[in-house]
Amino acid sequence: MFVNAPNNPGGYVIEAIADVELGREDDARAEAAEVLRLSPHYSLATFQHVYPLKDPTVRDRWLADLRKAGLN
Repeated sequence: MFVNAPNNPGGYVIEAIADVELGREDDARAEAAEVLRLSPHYSLATFQHVYPLKDPTVRDRWLADLRKAGLN
């Protein structure tokens, strides 16, 4: 859980990415579920708007991670 801002979905998004990268997909799905609980309309488009990553390789990798976690 993202302790510093428990009502902000952003921390859970970053944790979901990290969990997928570490092979902890069950944890990533739990983080994604928390994102959607806090912000039911959160999507990959929302992520791209909030985090406008310049490096397309990183952007595409993180989007794939979020898909694995269960976000659309």
